[in-house]
Amino acid sequence: MRHPLRPTGLAMLLTTLATVASTAPLLTLAERAQIGPGRSQTWEFEISDELLAQGPALSLLARLDTPTLSGSTFSMRIKLNGAVVGARRLLNKPLETEMLSGQMLSWYGKQSFRVAYSPDYEMANGDDHRACLVDGHAYDFVLEVADLLKPGANALVITHTVKTITRSLVLGQLGLVPAPPRIVKPGDVGTPAPTGPLPTIAPQEPGPVPYKLQMLPHGGFALQGGEERVVLRSSFSYPNVGWNTLGQEVEAGEESAWRPNCTATADGAYRIEAGGASYRLR
Repeated sequence: MRHPLRPTGLAMLLTTLATVASTAPLLTLAERAQIGPGRSQTWEFEISDELLAQGPALSLLARLDTPTLSGSTFSMRIKLNGAVVGARRLLNKPLETEMLSGQMLSWYGKQSFRVAYSPDYEMANGDDHRACLVDGHAYDFVLEVADLLKPGANALVITHTVKTITRSLVLGQLGLVPAPPRIVKPGDVGTPAPTGPLPTIAPQEPGPVPYKLQMLPHGGFALQGGEERVVLRSSFSYPNVGWNTLGQEVEAGEESAWRPNCTATADGAYRIEAGGASYRLR
């Protein structure tokens, strides 16, 4: 799947940074911070009545520090004055995004925001890796928090919630900014109900659809129907962080023990078995 109209490389990085810093911050809390697995960091700060009247939003960049781009996971919990900052406070992007692989992802789960495994704030906004995000905004978060702030002393706590991984949560450009308009995903805004008579649509009688199933050498399969041939492959993540696949051939990054085995059963079905260090699949 390719998205040729999307900006890539340096252009996408500049777009991401410009989103976060399109206006001067009202209050800078940290230019950079690093939080280890299972640990938290607290920022205590004071704001005036005048600043609070501007309805500030919380803005930051976030990534899990890895040498290569390797997907993402729920790993960043944010609390402001004791209240969890949740999904509905996300202003600068829809609540769901799509990877170039076609997989749909939610930005929030397990009371934590999704963070990309990445060496920088650029790669996941490209179009050359299946873990890249179609909609961009892989790293920047702008969150509605004005109602959680108060004049005087405030406390922001950010936690790296996944103790079982070794990668630190790296934050950048953390601070309060003027709140941007909320991004509305196409289709989220309702349309008026139709009026007048509704057309009657009856399904046609289905006819036979001849097809052939072909098992592939590395556990995937292909369906042939008429002149159309569709190859189906699957990817399964394993810890710290990589992907095992069922497909045409061995792919880079698979575990050495991952060797899918396909056998035909007596009833004409197929059984695929494969296993790695952390799980087995059947």
